[in-house]
Amino acid sequence: MNKGRVIDPSIIRDQMVMSRFVMLKLFLTASGTSALSFALLYSLKQTRENVLTSINNMGSLMNRGYLPFIVGGVLLGIGLDLSGTCPGMVYVQLGAWVKNCWFTFLGCFVGTFLYTLLQPYIEQLSTKESKHAKTMMELTGWDYRVLAVCFAVLMYVIVFVVELFAPWRQDVGESAPMTLSSRAWSPVLAGAVVGLMQLPLNGLMGKFVGTSMAYMALLAQVYDKAPELKANKQNWWQVFFCGAAALGSYLSSALHFGSMNVFDTSIQGANPLLAFVGGIFLLLGAKTMRACTSGHGLSGMALMSIASIVATMGIFGGGIITGVIVNRYL
Repeated sequence: MNKGRVIDPSIIRDQMVMSRFVMLKLFLTASGTSALSFALLYSLKQTRENVLTSINNMGSLMNRGYLPFIVGGVLLGIGLDLSGTCPGMVYVQLGAWVKNCWFTFLGCFVGTFLYTLLQPYIEQLSTKESKHAKTMMELTGWDYRVLAVCFAVLMYVIVFVVELFAPWRQDVGESAPMTLSSRAWSPVLAGAVVGLMQLPLNGLMGKFVGTSMAYMALLAQVYDKAPELKANKQNWWQVFFCGAAALGSYLSSALHFGSMNVFDTSIQGANPLLAFVGGIFLLLGAKTMRACTSGHGLSGMALMSIASIVATMGIFGGGIITGVIVNRYL
C-alpha cells in the first residue's frame, strides 16, 4: 500500500474526481487477485471449508436488506474523500508518518464510539429477514470458482484499459525502476501483493483482509459498556494485522529514504479538521455496513457477496459526490 502511493490523501481525492486513477487500479487488482486466491483455496480440500465459511458469513449480511449497505457505503465514501484514506489505510499512513493522519485515526475511534450510541437507530435500517439472493452463486447458479475467475478477468481488463489512457508513472510522477528502495511501485503490483495476502489469512486462519474490527477491539480496552464492544474486546488478530501494516509501511519508507526519519515532505496531508471529521464518517459507515473498504471491497466482492457489491458501489458513490462538492466549494 505504501509503495502503491495510496498513502497520499491527494491520490485518493483525485480518484474520486477521476483525475488520477492510481487508487482504482490498486483496488481492482487487489479485489481480482483476492478472488483468485479464494478460488485456489476453495479448490483445495484442506482449505475449502475456510472459504465456504467466509462466503456464508459475508453472504448472510444480506439478511439485513440493501439499505444498511447503501447508507453505510455512502457514509464511508464521504469519509474517504474528506480524509483521503480508508479505515485500514490509516495504519499504513501512521507507519509512513503522513501529515495529519493522527487526526483521522482519532476520528475513527470517535466514529466507532458514536456507532455504539446510535446502533439501536442504525439497526432500524435493516429488514427482519431479506428474501434477496445473498451471493452471486445463489443468484446465477454458477460455481464459485467460475464466478471468481470471471470477476478477476473483468477487474484486470478494466485496469489494463485504464492504464492505457492514464499510465501510473504519469499519475505518481515516478520514473525510477521498481525496487525495494523505490518510492513507488505500479499499483498493479501493489494490488496483487495485497490480494495474495488472502492466501495465508484465509488458508491458515480462516480470516480475510479487513480492518474495522481493530478499532472496536482497541476501544473496548477502555470502554466496553456497549455489547458489540464487549463482544470484540479479545478480537486481537485485526489489531496485530493493522500493527503489522503500520510497521511494514514504516520499513518501506525507511528503505526509500535510507533513514529512520521517514516523514515525506512531498505528501501534503489532509486538513486537520477534514481528516478528523472524515475519520468519524469512515467508521460510522464501516460499522453501519459491518465491514470497511477492505472487508467489503477487497474480500466481500471477491467472495461474491451481494451485500459487499452494493456497499462498494455506495462507497464510490459517496466519495465521488463528496469529491465534486469539496473540489467546488472547499
